[in-house]
Amino acid sequence: MTTCSWQERWLPWLLLLAAAYLLYGGTFANQWTYDDTLVIVNNPDIRSLANFIENHNPGRPLRELTYLVDYRLFGLTPAGYHLQNIGWHALNAILLFLLALRCGGGRAVAWGAALLFLVQPVNVEVVANVSHRKDSLALAFCLMALLCYGRFLDRLPRRWPWLLAAAGALALALFAKQNALVLPAVFLAYEFAFVPPEQQLLARHRRLLTTAALAGVVALAGWYIHLLTDPGFAEEVRRAMIKMESYGDWRLAAYFRLVLKSWSFSLGKFFLPLDLSPEYTFAAPAGWLDPWIGATFLAIGSAGWLGWRSFRRRPLVFFALAWTALFWLPTSNIAGHVAYFAADRYLYAPGAGLCLLLAAPLAWLTGKPALLARGVLATVLIALVPLTWQQSRVWRSTRTLYQHVLQVNPRSLVGLTGRATELLERGEPDRALPLFLEAVRRAPTDAQVLTNIGYIYYLRGEPAVAVDYFQRAIQARPDYVEAYNNLGSAYDDLGKGAEAFAALQKALQLNPHYEKVYTNLGILYERRGDLAAAERMHRRALAELPEYGDAHYDLGVILFREGKLAEAASEFVTAVRLLRANPDPLLNLGITRLKLGDRAGAVALLPALTALDRQAAARLTAALAEEGR
Repeated sequence: MTTCSWQERWLPWLLLLAAAYLLYGGTFANQWTYDDTLVIVNNPDIRSLANFIENHNPGRPLRELTYLVDYRLFGLTPAGYHLQNIGWHALNAILLFLLALRCGGGRAVAWGAALLFLVQPVNVEVVANVSHRKDSLALAFCLMALLCYGRFLDRLPRRWPWLLAAAGALALALFAKQNALVLPAVFLAYEFAFVPPEQQLLARHRRLLTTAALAGVVALAGWYIHLLTDPGFAEEVRRAMIKMESYGDWRLAAYFRLVLKSWSFSLGKFFLPLDLSPEYTFAAPAGWLDPWIGATFLAIGSAGWLGWRSFRRRPLVFFALAWTALFWLPTSNIAGHVAYFAADRYLYAPGAGLCLLLAAPLAWLTGKPALLARGVLATVLIALVPLTWQQSRVWRSTRTLYQHVLQVNPRSLVGLTGRATELLERGEPDRALPLFLEAVRRAPTDAQVLTNIGYIYYLRGEPAVAVDYFQRAIQARPDYVEAYNNLGSAYDDLGKGAEAFAALQKALQLNPHYEKVYTNLGILYERRGDLAAAERMHRRALAELPEYGDAHYDLGVILFREGKLAEAASEFVTAVRLLRANPDPLLNLGITRLKLGDRAGAVALLPALTALDRQAAARLTAALAEEGR
């Protein structure tokens, strides 16, 4: 009895968990990519509970709470964040396994659905990129809510706590991502499919449901008419179309055709997961007879027919189709929010239903057809594993990611700007500038691109040109902190101290926890000889981000100038650890040790400094020789 209980309850969980970490183990070497810098590295809300409560970056509170745990344990080391990311994906596979069992699919269906979901290459974007954890969190709590709701409908002796647990899980799912709004409809589909009428809660009130449905349709139609005539929505769609190969003005018909094409395009990526990318570009269909639109209508018709036919005969198929359709709606680009017309992460929640649908035949096939179906499933799983492993390597670094994006989508605006940003961060601004200029030609109001162009001109020693681009960025996006921060530095180089301080103060007003602004203010105070104020600014930067290497280095310089040599040495030691490729902290540490009378300690730094920068090593050698005389 004990062995049976272990095999049926715990062994599948452990196997799925182990499989997830084996499959995605390579992501522990991943660097920060895509939205990670915005969502994690530069997000003050994840650094303390007090910051979280202040809520400077509203939107995904549950995701930020999980980042709080990661930050407390791992700081800004990406590997630690992937430990939790993989865990949530594994949990979703386990919960899907349990849902398949609850829906009467049996262990074959449960294994099939869970393993398909686990190894599906389309899911790599959510698992391999930390900033997309919102999707795995939302799905996990949606699955938990449905499982708890099912337990409530079982009419257990103490069943009301299960309903409370379902409501709590639904609330947590909403705090992760808004697509959880469709969950009550999923509850209703579950009741229609699996629950006898006398045990139903929502479905038993047919008149009330009909009235609510009609009222909802009328309200939705009114809202949608308003949406389609709203200039703000038109601008949002126009910007989304700029990312595609459709650069024309906002046109309602073109928008709908592009949406319909994106549905069949996305479905194709799920069933043939090749050339996957975090962003896709494709031209809007020229007319309604486009083959992609035909494929979409064929898929909708087939799903409708299958759902009707399976409603009584195959409830598992009906429920899987309902799950897929309901969770697809919030990300289908018809719900009032358009960012991308196709994205792999949009398929994460609907994909759970598709995996359940694909595994469903294992529930009723017997004999040789069952063996054949299991063989086909095993073959598909074996084929998907290397694709998933390879796709997870795409997310290894910013460089590998955007090279892949441009390989798949040569006209991708996201790929173009991402590649340019990667070159800039690697210290190759001259190679980055033409790419940014091409990007701003295609998207003239992109504040981030304008700011990066200004920063390159600032690095070139052309602060006047830089100021022009920073001001254009602010005009396009008045709340863009980075533009104000860089504008302050450019004004300072032009000798416009009052304007520099005003720009940096505006940046602090927009985000009082942005450590780079405090660092730039410290530099301004240092140049004016106010070392005490400069020290305060750098310490404030470190209070916001303790692992900020530049702030440790700048503080060390100030402390050295103030004669606080022991404190300066401590800051340089930390800067050396955080800025491993920068020779300046190591050089200054050596000079500080000399000033402290620790000649042996300074000499010990020479091999490492020589490996980094021979000129810096020569300067330290000269300082040692001078001190020896």
